[in-house]
Amino acid sequence: MATARCTWTAVSGVDGYNVYLKSNGEFVKQNSELITDTVYDIENLEDGNYEAYATSVLNSVESDASNVKGFEVGGITETAIEFNGTSSFARITNSTNIPRGADARYFKAKIKCPAHSENTNPIISYGPKTTNRMFELWVNASTGLIQFVGWANSHNVNVDPFENEIVDVAVSYDGTTIKLYFNNVEVYSETTTLNTSTGDVHFGRRGVAAEAYFPGQMLKLDMWDTASPTTDNGNVFSFPIDEGTGTVINDVTANNNDADLTDVTWVTL
Repeated sequence: MATARCTWTAVSGVDGYNVYLKSNGEFVKQNSELITDTVYDIENLEDGNYEAYATSVLNSVESDASNVKGFEVGGITETAIEFNGTSSFARITNSTNIPRGADARYFKAKIKCPAHSENTNPIISYGPKTTNRMFELWVNASTGLIQFVGWANSHNVNVDPFENEIVDVAVSYDGTTIKLYFNNVEVYSETTTLNTSTGDVHFGRRGVAAEAYFPGQMLKLDMWDTASPTTDNGNVFSFPIDEGTGTVINDVTANNNDADLTDVTWVTL
């Protein structure tokens, strides 16, 4: 399955946009909420030829269909950052508005993992090794494990193995319940207590001890300050990871939580 990225020119003064994809002879809207950016990823497409277009919306009035674009899915590449599993990581320092204590939050990562059956590896990590003060999401693609770690407070679930597949993994907390998600489907729910500390936010490495590195690729990272986001991009941080070069990935939210890269390689998938 592949992902196609649709882009369009911004229209001044509108509330947002909708994206339509031609399926079985009809154009079908792809987004559940208005898109406020000028880019949208259509996921889980089989190889083939497609047509799509974007419309603008102002005061609930949608523009006419125009600028229909045809594209072929097959051999589509996506930009990603690759972690070597031994020394690579990304880090937000001096972070702004990162959820702490019992604050509501939702973190989502689009990743691709190789086989690593002996290890479970961190996607995001912040907070100290103190009970309920840590916030981490770990995975093991070979066993299908998705795990939240709050230090002495862990929650995990197994889905089908997903090695060498591009998948979405996510964790949410609403102040009382931790939930885990796989490819946008809730797969685990349990009540728990968190009192998360803030600090540097690490991706691909346990931050407080410089241990347990992630081997694989990350294609998109988002965090929201709600347990039930209604937008496609996070409002705490959102990394499209589309720079293709350099030692920084840029946060596109107003928080400017840019992340520095260490021993990370830019790749296309």
